[in-house]
Amino acid sequence: MVAMAPALGAVLLQEIDAVNEDLQRSTEAGACEVPVVDLQGVDGERRHLVVQQIRRACEDWGVFQVINHGVPVALLTAMLQQAKEFFQLPVEEKRKLSTTWVNQTTPQPVLLQGYSSKEYGKCFLQWGEQLRHIISPVWERNYELWPTNLPSYRETEEDYIAEQEKFVKHMMELISESLGLNKSAITDVFDGNYQRALLANHYPPSPDPSVSVGITEHSDFSIITVILQDTLGLQAQTRDGGWRCVRPIRDALVVNLGDQLQILTNRKYQSGVHRATVDSENKRVSVNTFTNPLDDALVTPIPALLGESQPPLYQGHTYGAYKAAFGARWEKKRAFLKSGSPKNPASF
Repeated sequence: MVAMAPALGAVLLQEIDAVNEDLQRSTEAGACEVPVVDLQGVDGERRHLVVQQIRRACEDWGVFQVINHGVPVALLTAMLQQAKEFFQLPVEEKRKLSTTWVNQTTPQPVLLQGYSSKEYGKCFLQWGEQLRHIISPVWERNYELWPTNLPSYRETEEDYIAEQEKFVKHMMELISESLGLNKSAITDVFDGNYQRALLANHYPPSPDPSVSVGITEHSDFSIITVILQDTLGLQAQTRDGGWRCVRPIRDALVVNLGDQLQILTNRKYQSGVHRATVDSENKRVSVNTFTNPLDDALVTPIPALLGESQPPLYQGHTYGAYKAAFGARWEKKRAFLKSGSPKNPASF
């Protein structure tokens, strides 16, 4: 596994201690209640109510669960099952899909596409494995890194991607309306052009949960992330710094607001900070779909949300510049997102 600097190890061990201290509190009765939005009847008389619920969820949480979303239940089941079957393959089979690119400014490889265990990530304290695919633009898909020994995998993922694209477009419309804007306000910023990636995570039982987590506290770089999960493990941070577990609801999808949406809304809506825990008995699988701007897309607060009393909190930047500025630098990124005057990512 990748060697870990002593200072980094100490910081992460402190974070894991905090996770363990929080875990009991976050799983107590009533502590798993992130907002749930029911889209049943959203194109009719319930639309105003649904938009209000989304506004509150975005303002108060940055994460919420969605039921009656229109994505076929059979497809949700099939996608999770295909991910589980992949992670059950022998490790030598999974490693045939491994590929990493080494950033010359850091000693650690960066996963772009394919399979990796968390030993390719920040450090061994993050326990798990993953399969990542770029899914759009379509010409960037590398089918050589998709499982071929699972006959239904490619068809299932492609069907799932198509449904996710429709769902995310619908959510962007509802979020736009919740801001008092035209429903196409967010999609108009990017002309409907996005980078999308699918990330399947597997968190097996940990031999020592006291020194490991699934993934540490972070926010996503995306506009919106959609999470399909099978069991308990995902936790969302409240606005006062506490933590709540996101208890899986059957056939629900979790919507997590990303950094780019926070910037677009001039921090009216903040990106959802979250993490994943592990335990010694249960495994967890999730399938995450990230919708991001293209690298050369300009991201800046939507002008209709600005005014004399609401000056811009962020300077315009390209999505590529944002990624280059922050990478895995969570504390630096968090400081930028919380800044109270216009800043460019490169200045942090």
